[in-house]
Amino acid sequence: MGRPSRALAIAAGVAAIAAVVVLAPQIADTKRDNAERDRREVAEARERQIRELKQLVRPRTGTTATPANPVPDLERLITADARARPDANRVLRTDCERIRGGGARYSCTAVTSDLPGGEVSREGSIGFPYRALADGRELAWCRVAGRPGEGSLEIRKLYEVPRACGG
Repeated sequence: MGRPSRALAIAAGVAAIAAVVVLAPQIADTKRDNAERDRREVAEARERQIRELKQLVRPRTGTTATPANPVPDLERLITADARARPDANRVLRTDCERIRGGGARYSCTAVTSDLPGGEVSREGSIGFPYRALADGRELAWCRVAGRPGEGSLEIRKLYEVPRACGG
C-alpha cells in the first residue's frame, strides 16, 4: 500500500473512531428514551386494561318477584345486560344453573351460538360467562372476565368474581 493510501486509511480510521466517540452518547440516550417510552406505554396499556376489566365485571343488580325460583328473572336481566354491552355480538338467550353446593349462587351463560351434538359429542353453547347471586328478592350478577388461551392467566391474577355476585 502506498503512502497516500495508508494516509487515507488512517484518516478514515480516525474519522470512524471520532464518529463513534461523538455518536455513542447520542445513541445511548436515544435507546434509553425509547426504552422509557416503551415502559410508559406498557404501563398505560395495563392501567387501561384494568379500568376496562373493572367496568366489565362491575356488579349489576335487580329484583325477582319469585325468590323461590329466581332463574327466569336472572336469565331475563342478564340477557338484557349482555345485549346492552358493546361486545355483545348476537346474544340469543341466557342459560343459568345453580352452582352445586353454592347456595344461591348461579353460573350463567349469555348464549351467542348453539353447538349441535353429534355421534360422539353432546350439544352445547358458546357465550359470555356470568356469575350471579340471589339473596331473597335481591339479585346481583357480574360478567366473568377472561378468555381461554394465552394471557388468560394474567387476567385471572387481576380479577376475582366480586363477592356481591357470589365470588
